[in-house]
This record gives sequence, C-alpha cells and structure tokens, in this order.
Amino acid sequence: AVDDVIAKATARDRAERFADAGAFARALDRAAGAPSTASFRAAAPAPRRALVVDGDPASSAQLAGLVESLGLTAVPCRDAEAAISEARRAAAALVVIALAGTAGLEAMKRLRGIPLHERTPVLLVAPVNDPDVAGQALEAGADDFLPRPVSAREFRARAMRLIRIAD
Repeated sequence: AVDDVIAKATARDRAERFADAGAFARALDRAAGAPSTASFRAAAPAPRRALVVDGDPASSAQLAGLVESLGLTAVPCRDAEAAISEARRAAAALVVIALAGTAGLEAMKRLRGIPLHERTPVLLVAPVNDPDVAGQALEAGADDFLPRPVSAREFRARAMRLIRIAD
C-alpha cells in the first residue's frame, strides 16, 4: 500500500499525482496505518501541574493560588517527602519550594536526582532577601529565587519565564 502511494506521488503524468503535499501525507499515513492527524487534534492535552512544597498551610495556599493563576494545577506538598513522592508519580511543569532552612535545598537536590525532573524548573521561595541564601539556592540547582513577601506579579513573571525556557 505504501508502494502504491509512492508510485502515485512519483507518476510521470502530473494529473495522476497528488493534488498537494497534504494529500500525499494523508495517503501515506493511511497506507502505513498511522492514526489521522484529526485524532491527534481531538486528544486533550496532558494536564500541566506544579508541585508547591511548603510546610505552612497559609503560605502554601497563597503559592498554590499563584500557580493556578498561570493555568497550572497546583499539587500542594507539606514536606520534602511528599514532594519526592509526587515527583516520582508524574512530571511537573514547575516546582515551587518554600521550605525553611536547608530543608528546601535538600528537597531540591533530591528532586534533581529523579530522572523525570532533572530539567524541571525549580523556583525557590525563601523567608529572607539575603544574597547568600539566593546564591546557595542557585548553586544547589534552583532555576530562580524569590524572597518573601512574594509579589504576585513578579512570581507570575518569573514562573512563566522558567516554564517557557523549559518547553
């Protein structure tokens, strides 16, 4: 069947050839048994999710709201263990880590050890605006850093930039 499609595409008489490249591609797909492109368009896109790792429920809710304002589904994780478990379960478009002290850095290092998340953008939110903390976060593998209090506008801009770069 594929040979017939190729023969038609290369026929000496132009009237016997396909009308255009699209017709040729569709005929070739049919002959090869590939699903039509219409079935690809009909399929719903995979849901995009973001892990929000924060031990404080109020802060977690705020960050989850910001994540959802980006059109992502927020998956709240109360600690590093919950985040690692979720990260192993499915891919995420973004990870927001807001754990105090070294817990955030350790969670990020463990996350980077999961093959599914080696390149997932990580935005670390820290309780202070300290250049040393920001430097440690970036050296440990964070893609960006935000101090508290978090500006909604800056969060959205930085998160979208990270997601765009990763795509």
